Amino acid sequence: MFQVEKIANLFVEVVLSYRKKGKYYLHEFVVMPDHLHLIISPIGITLERAMQLIKAASHSSLTIV
Repeated sequence: MFQVEKIANLFVEVVLSYRKKGKYYLHEFVVMPDHLHLIISPIGITLERAMQLIKAASHSSLTIV
């Protein structure tokens, strides 16, 4: 999945954009060739909701590519 640099970059943009919007504190993350690791602390939303936001935005970005 993340072996294509463009896809990895899109994901990073999504993660950083929600951090900037104040949806969570982003402590650490790493993008591996076939998966990722995130350490986040949601702000005013559940962890599940934070992951839904990331997944939905990433999916939307990928369908445009």
